[in-house]
Amino acid sequence: MDQKIILLVEDDEAIRSSIAQVLEFENYKIIEAENGQVALDILKELPPNELPGLILLDMMMPIMDGKTFLENVKAHHLDSFGKIPIIIASANTNFPNEIDLPLVVERLKKPFDLDDLISKVEKYYSPS
Repeated sequence: MDQKIILLVEDDEAIRSSIAQVLEFENYKIIEAENGQVALDILKELPPNELPGLILLDMMMPIMDGKTFLENVKAHHLDSFGKIPIIIASANTNFPNEIDLPLVVERLKKPFDLDDLISKVEKYYSPS
């Protein structure tokens, strides 16, 4: 079976590293991005058969935040990346309602329980 790939978009290096370690322990390959722009660049460069089966997206980041990333995918990349499920994560409990995209399958409030994260990743992961 091919490796299960997750794109982890998180600006805080310590949080990103911790989440990556937990998910790698669960046998996922993690591609890390420190903001939405880097995540978009990574997605554009990957061959279609190597696209992630899930994106874990922080909402508050410098350069390109999660909301802008989602808007960009919706406006310009739905054909390419529109089928990848996205779990958004934020410390802010007021998730913006305009992110009712088919892409967003779940919302996690930070700090989140790692077991909860793993169960949601397993629930929504969709092989490309």
